[in-house]
Amino acid sequence: FKDFNPEVMTFGTSSSIKYGDGTVIELGKDLTIAPADPAWTFDGNATIDGKGATLFTQKTNGITITGAKTLTLKNMTLVVGPVTGIAALDDDALIELQDVNLVIQDSGFTFAQGSLSVINFARITGGIGATVGRTDLTFSTKGFLTIQDRSELIIDPNINFKYNINPANDTTLNDTKIH
Repeated sequence: FKDFNPEVMTFGTSSSIKYGDGTVIELGKDLTIAPADPAWTFDGNATIDGKGATLFTQKTNGITITGAKTLTLKNMTLVVGPVTGIAALDDDALIELQDVNLVIQDSGFTFAQGSLSVINFARITGGIGATVGRTDLTFSTKGFLTIQDRSELIIDPNINFKYNINPANDTTLNDTKIH
């Protein structure tokens, strides 16, 4: 889908948009997945190429990936509203961030299933709506956080990064810059 714009489509309540293997979505402008909008569900290996635009997820599970598949998010700013605005729904799913600025709103963000990989560059920051200083990013999956060769992950100082594989052990990294 080139210059993808779901605003030109009409959906019923509780609708979702399912994408299969090989899907490539190119954003033509900034887009918002609002709470009343259909969720975007990826049932196959797929890519969302922001082409420099911003994608806002204001819906719980607004973007999900199922099964042992890979969803690549690239060339965008991704603003996540709810704690699970984007989610892997399987332990074997992989979300790749490639040249992405991930902005976490004050509710925080939890990555509870699957693996997360950084290609080239990713920056994670708190921001929009952050009223209490620091924002929580909780990585509590059995999967992996991988920073690929010649890649960089920057976690801004306003993020409490919680690497929490076992919820009984709360390990928080503050003021962390990972290279």
